Amino acid sequence: MQKGLWGTILFRMREIRFGLLGFGRIGTGVVHLLRRNGRIISRRLGARLVLGAVADIQPGPRKGAPLPRGIFTTNPKKVVDDPSLPIIVELIGGTTDARELVLRALKNKKHVVTANKALLALHGEEIYKTSHKMGVDLGFEASVGGAI
Repeated sequence: MQKGLWGTILFRMREIRFGLLGFGRIGTGVVHLLRRNGRIISRRLGARLVLGAVADIQPGPRKGAPLPRGIFTTNPKKVVDDPSLPIIVELIGGTTDARELVLRALKNKKHVVTANKALLALHGEEIYKTSHKMGVDLGFEASVGGAI
C-alpha cells in the first residue's frame, strides 16, 4: 500500500465512510454504480466503501438509487461536519455553495473529491492551497474526464 493520507486511512479501516453532496443525476448515478460494482471496488481498494450521508436541497427518494434509512439530509453542513466521514464527494455543481462546502470540508481535514469544473476554474487556487495547508487530498479527475 502507498503511504500518505489515503494509505493511512486504508491501513486503519476495513471500511471507508464518505459523504455525498448532491443527489441529482450524477449523485444518484454514483450511488447506483457503487451498489452495482461494490464488490469489485472493495477488492481493488482493499476496503469497503460505505455511503454514510447524503445531502441535497430536494428531499425525497430518487428513482433507481434508494438510500438506507437515516442517511439523507437537506443540510449539507451536517454531512461536511460529520466526524465519521473522512471523505466528502461534492456533486452539487455551481460555485457559491460548492466553494463554501468544499473549503469547510478541507478545513475539517476531510479529503474531497469533486466533479465541479466551474468550481475549480474559478476557485481552484484557493481550494488547492487549502487542501495542501490542511494536509488532505483533493481528487478532481471526474471534473476533467468528460473531455477524454
